[in-house]
Amino acid sequence: MDRLSLKRQIGKIWPAKYSNRKVILLYHTIGETPWGLSEKKFRDQINWLAENCQLLSLADLIKTKENSNLQVAITFDDGYKSLHEIVAPLLLDKKTNCTVYINTGWIGENEKERKKSIASLGHYPDELFLIWDEIKDLYCQANWEIGSHGVNHYDFKSLEERFILEEFIQSKKQIENYLNTPCLHFAYPFGRYSTRTQQLVKLSGYQYAAAVRHEPFHVVSDYFALPRLNIDRNYSLKDFKQVVQGKWDFIGLIHKIRGQ
Repeated sequence: MDRLSLKRQIGKIWPAKYSNRKVILLYHTIGETPWGLSEKKFRDQINWLAENCQLLSLADLIKTKENSNLQVAITFDDGYKSLHEIVAPLLLDKKTNCTVYINTGWIGENEKERKKSIASLGHYPDELFLIWDEIKDLYCQANWEIGSHGVNHYDFKSLEERFILEEFIQSKKQIENYLNTPCLHFAYPFGRYSTRTQQLVKLSGYQYAAAVRHEPFHVVSDYFALPRLNIDRNYSLKDFKQVVQGKWDFIGLIHKIRGQ
């Protein structure tokens, strides 16, 4: 039995929690690329969320009290072009926004300098990155939160402290200089972090850092390891609903065993 089939089988018996539940969703890219989630699937997911959940910005989800609604925030990692082309118009239509964590070293100054992804560096294959004018559009026109993913897509858990600080501080300053606003959010590439990297994120001036642990957000959650539910491109709409509603929260136990 493959992993997806096993998840579906366990989900049949795992209890769900439909109210007083906050979740942060993690996406990377939308479209017909090798690892992209299809536009139709994403549109179906957003339509369902808009009809059945309270869609909030990440900042509002963190600060808002739990209520009878299922509260959801959307995040994207890396900063691919599809966010400006596909995602932003759809979210604007639903009167909601999201947070994107960008690798500032991969954001081009203009169209001629738009950069292509390199899969060996941990990027999604065959993708194009955003350019700074598009980042400004997402921030100014679509009201997105722009967070840092580092200058480069590194596993910071394994690097020297001096080098990590340089990446964290430089990417933060680049975002602040381009957008003229504080950059308070960070996300760990590959979801990998340690006590040391958490401390360095704090030292660099960020207020929040996102991980990839599959569990809901609670008031007692670690603000420097925010849990996020990764949305796989192979999930059906039924799978997606069960992830959001908690029927697949057993994945979080696996993450804890692995030390994520």
